[in-house]
Order: sequence, then C-alpha cells, then structure tokens
Amino acid sequence: MPEIKAGKTTFRDVPANYWAFGAIEAATKNGLFKGYPNGTFRPEGVLSRAEAITLLMNLAGGDLSGEKMTIGDVSSNHWAYRPVVTAVEAGLVQLSADKLFNPDRELRRGDMARSLSAMFTLSPSLRNTGLSGRLTVKKGDVTITGSDGIAKKVTGETRVAAGVIINTGDKTQAEISYDDGSGIQLEANTEIRVDKSIGYNYMKKDGSSGVAVDQLEVKLKQGRIFGALASKYDMEATPPATEPKKTGGISDKLSKLASLKDLGHLLLAANDQPQPWYKTAETKKVRVKVDMPWGIAAIRGTFWGNSVSPSGESSTSVIIGNAEVTSGGQTVPVAASQSTVVAASNAPPAPPAALTAAEQQAWVAVASWVNERAQDIQNNLPPPPAPAIQSPEIPVDRPVTVLEQQTLTQAQQATPVNLVSIVVQSLAQATGVSVATLMSLATNPPAVTPPANPTPASSGAGTGGGGGGGGGTSYSANTMTIDTSSVTGSIFSLPVALYNATDIYAVSFKISFNPQYLQAVSVQANTSAFPLVIASDVDNSAGTVRLIASKQGSTAGTSGNIQVGSITFKVLGNGLSNLTFLEGSLCNSTPAAVTPVLQNTSLSVSPNATGGGMTNRIWLDTSGVTGSQFSVPIKASYASNLFGADVTVSFDKTKLQASSVTANTSQFSIVAVSSADNNNGTVNLVLTRQGTSSGLSGEVTLGTINFTVLAPGTSSLSFSNARLCDSQLNYTSVNAVNASITF
Repeated sequence: MPEIKAGKTTFRDVPANYWAFGAIEAATKNGLFKGYPNGTFRPEGVLSRAEAITLLMNLAGGDLSGEKMTIGDVSSNHWAYRPVVTAVEAGLVQLSADKLFNPDRELRRGDMARSLSAMFTLSPSLRNTGLSGRLTVKKGDVTITGSDGIAKKVTGETRVAAGVIINTGDKTQAEISYDDGSGIQLEANTEIRVDKSIGYNYMKKDGSSGVAVDQLEVKLKQGRIFGALASKYDMEATPPATEPKKTGGISDKLSKLASLKDLGHLLLAANDQPQPWYKTAETKKVRVKVDMPWGIAAIRGTFWGNSVSPSGESSTSVIIGNAEVTSGGQTVPVAASQSTVVAASNAPPAPPAALTAAEQQAWVAVASWVNERAQDIQNNLPPPPAPAIQSPEIPVDRPVTVLEQQTLTQAQQATPVNLVSIVVQSLAQATGVSVATLMSLATNPPAVTPPANPTPASSGAGTGGGGGGGGGTSYSANTMTIDTSSVTGSIFSLPVALYNATDIYAVSFKISFNPQYLQAVSVQANTSAFPLVIASDVDNSAGTVRLIASKQGSTAGTSGNIQVGSITFKVLGNGLSNLTFLEGSLCNSTPAAVTPVLQNTSLSVSPNATGGGMTNRIWLDTSGVTGSQFSVPIKASYASNLFGADVTVSFDKTKLQASSVTANTSQFSIVAVSSADNNNGTVNLVLTRQGTSSGLSGEVTLGTINFTVLAPGTSSLSFSNARLCDSQLNYTSVNAVNASITF
C-alpha cells in the first residue's frame, strides 16, 4: 500500500505536512480508517479496544460475522458490535469471565502486535502467497525444465515452483521439501510437473515465519513418488472404506469420522465445507492433487505414495490419513494402510485393499525419509491457538505480571504430540515390519562402543518386592559411547536391555546423552513385557530420557535377557556422545515382607488379618447407614525404604460403591493408575516416587478410597494384589545395547 504524497486532506486534524499524512491517507483510501463523525482522525489519540478490533477486521477484508452473541458492554446496536463478535469467534480476543469486552479501554501495544501477526495467518487476503520448495538431489542425475522450455542438470539444492518439470535418472533420488515440513520424494526414472503451487503465511511454534502448503498440484507422468503433508489440524481417523461413489451425482453418506485422542496438531483434512474467512486457516480440505495418466489422487494427508508404470497403470497408497482416487467417472476413498490401482484408461479404481508386498517393500525402503519428514513436520508446527488480545480484566496501566503472561500463553506450552512415533507406528502397521526395525533403518547408522561385558544380574540388599516403579539412590553408572562422525541426520534406535534377570516386575531408568550431537526422538517401553507405562519422557534441553514401566496385578515376573524398551535418536552433529545411566532401579515380583493394611478412620471396625502374606481384610457393618459416605485410607504399615506400590482392593459391590480413589501425591509424585471399577468391585492404585528420592519408612499412606453405602449388611475389604518396591537397587547390570549393530 504506497503512501499518498499529496492531495486533498481527508481529516482536518491531519494536514499535508503531518509526518504520517501519506500513510493515513493511503489507509483511509483503502477502507481501513473512517475517522470520527466530526471529520477528525485524532492522530495523537490513544486507540481503544473497539477501534483496534474494527481496524483489524477492515485490514482482514472479509465479511463480518452475522452470529448473535451476548456481550455485557457491547450491545447489538453498538457501532463495533459486528467486528467484536467476529474477533471473538475468530479466537482473536478474549472476553472477561462475566462476558465483558471493555470497548473503550486502551489497547496494549503488545496486543496489537500479536493481533497483526494473527491476522496474517487468519485473513485469506493477507496470508495467501506463492509457494516454492527446495529441491535436493540426494544421488544420481536430476534435470529440471523451466517454463521457458530450457532443460538443465542440477546438483545440490535449488528452489522450484509452479511450471517446472523434474526428471530423475537411473539410480537417482531427490526430494522437494517445504517450510512446514511437507515434502515429496522422487525415486529413480520419475517425471513430475508442478502445475500449481500456492502457500499461506504462518507462524511456527518457535516464533519464526514460514509458508505452509495450501494448494499443490503435480502431474506424475511416470515413476514413483512418496509424499508427506503437514498442517495444524487435529488428527482424525480416516473413514471406513465404502463402495465407490459416482462423481457428479448425489454423494453417498459416509460414516462419521472417529477421533484419535491426544494426537496434537498434526494435519489431516476431512470435510470441504464452506467456512467463514477467519476459519479458512483451519479448514480441512484437499491440499495436494496428483494427476496421473489414468486418474487423479486427491490427498488429504498425511503420508502417501503414487506410482505410474511404463504401461500407464497407476497406484495410490496411504500410510496415515486418507485420499480419494478418481478415474473412469468413479471415486474411491483410500484409508490408512490401504492402496488402490487404476489398471486401464477410463477404468474405475480398484476397491481399496491392504498394501501389496511390493508396496510394503517400497515403503520400508524409505523409512528413514518418513522419519525425517515426520520430525521436520513436528519441528515446524504452528503453536496451538491462543487469544492475541488479553482479557480486559488485566489493567492497561501496568505491566503484565508473570502469572498473567503464563496464563495467556499456557496453550503454547502444552507438550506437543510425538509425531514421529505416531507415523512410524502407522508405517509398521501398514508394512508388517516392527517399529524397532523401521527406526533402525537410517542410512549410515553411527558406530556404537558397547559397555564392558555385562555382569549377570544378581539380587541386591533390601526387602524390595514388585511395584509401580523405582529410582536408584546408589546406582553404579553404565556408559556406552556413540561415534556420530559423518552421519548427521541419521536416525537410529538403541534398545535398553537387562541380562540374566530374575523375576523382574518393574523397571525404572534415566539415561543422559549429549544434546549437542544427539536428539532423542522417543523412548518406548517393551509393553509386551511391561504393559503399564508409568513415565516415558524425553528432555532434549537437558539431554535425558526416562522410562518407568511395570507389570500389573498378580502377573509373574520376567526372567532371562529382557528388552525393557528402546530409545530412538537423531544425529545432530559429528562427534562422540556418551549414554550414561543416571538412575536405575529394578523390582522383583516376590510379595513384600511387610503387608499393607486397610484402616477405616470413619467407622468403628475390627481389622481381621486372614494371613497368607498378601491379603489383609477388614469387615464393615453397614446396617442402618444406607446412603452414608465414608473413606478408607490405604496404608503400608511398618514400611522400610518404600518407593513404589501396586495394590488392588476388592469390595462387595452389592453393599458398597467406590466413588473415588485418591493417591497420596505429596509423597508419591507419579501416579500411573488411580481408578475404581464398581462393575467388578475393585480399586486399583499404582504409584511411585521419582528420581533419586529416598524411600519412606514407618506407616505410609498410599491413598484413600471414598465409598457410598448402597445396602445394609456385612461386607469386607481385602487386598487381591499388593506389591511394594523399595528404593534400593536389586540389580546393577542395566545395559544399553544396540541390537541393530554388530559389535
């Protein structure tokens, strides 16, 4: 918007010699400002919240919302009512707890800065921009032909946009990657043409700007490509496979998409329904189209593949997300772990089916690329949405406090989804290859120096039994060295194993690494051996990973050589990095020598221990107290160095109802299970202390069960499972072992 240097003045208080005259006149001519009814602009005045919102809505250029909304201090006939309602619906502003906006209050400069940044993402007229990708030649010969028809060989990296044709030679591999982590890998003897390339401006979670893929259309003449599509939509399950639907007719009703919970802000598209302009950034739609000789694939996400044989036969496969393939006047949906084939010109796509063996092999061959794309997508996600303009409850005449700032930005502080783990698990499901194998398929894995020969695991001191985890207080470090020379970017997996273990019920470890050279992508438990994962944490800033996992209930312990879990790393730089156990603890499954006891402090009852070491029972007489509520603490008496516990309490479900179970979090900071099952008459509690905390001794409260009396009579509470774990190490030969590398 160029400034207007001269001409008739619009506002009587903004003369031609005013320093901001040109900008004010230009903004007014373009409809951003209207001024006040008395013909003034008040250039030295303070912008109110209502004025700022109106300005931002004018800047966006879209229609205002027609929805009705109750705002206590902005009535429906207020001059700024529609702009304010639109801003609230867009998530740009936040009302106070009592639904007030305070339209006349001054606007903070910081609020305006955040709002302008948000506008460049929300407004289609501001956010849409050209999209170019970075073409990287990984190996072999690549030729690009521009819109001028001139072909040239390229090496290294070059930018490509709409109008370019890319040809790969024999034994060649290349990739087009984009700011948001999206990418297309080109295999050997492939020709594609980029027909359309449109992006949109967005802000990444680190605050930097980027251009995300919005509309990408390519023509695949021959060869094979693999694609990864990124966006900020919550992941949803793909619809179940349906019968082919005819294009141009009445569309068939599809089953409702089922949610996959807690999967963060990965992109997947669903319905292409019209949305208000301020929600188009969130619209779930087809963003990539692949035009093949006999059909078109519309890609909604997130990892897919296309191939065209010399005869013209084409296939489309999906690892995670969904796509639609149209050919011969029919369209079929392709869900995760499925593929379809168009076998002839004008033929309809084949019904979607599981990936063929050849497709599975092709996907396994690019597992390293899948890992890299997933990590790049996660690194470049936008932050979760949060209001740009703070609640009017925060006065403008003082700085924002630390607590208020934390409240404002707490959405951005949410722990992001582990996208790499999700994608690789989907790849494993589609190909039938284990996650550990896929994660170890990085090219040029780093050399690993193993620790000294492992010492057979032997029982240590203490009365430790099985339990919900543990932490070492006197652990003897076990270290291995990784040489990452010349393998930057590789991804590899290291199993964590026990040797010659005996009757192991639970394990806890914390391992350090050098974050200068390595990035921990994920830490996963061997859930076939330890199904209850209490903690699985990656802290790349501190260079540590932690895992606490346990069996559950009366399950017997595991013996022999045991893989506890695995850590997946990405190489960031070249050098030597040590992996060292900072903490480590194991618990066996022998019942504790000290029996947990139930004590009822609300009713007068007589405990009656029935013996057997595992079971302690108390009787309750609920005659005449139907409807009453009482609590029963779960305690470990005469405990010595107690670190964790796994207990199950049984009760008579015809007489009692467990309304809740509460863990003693002041002494046990990690609670894996705290649940009541009234259908089966059981309460389960699994908890542990953390890190190098010392154990507890004496009478220790594990938690409390709250009951409601359903019927009169005599009933009992008893332990059907009780395991305690102390904080002393029972075994000292926890070792990190790389099963994918031969020593």
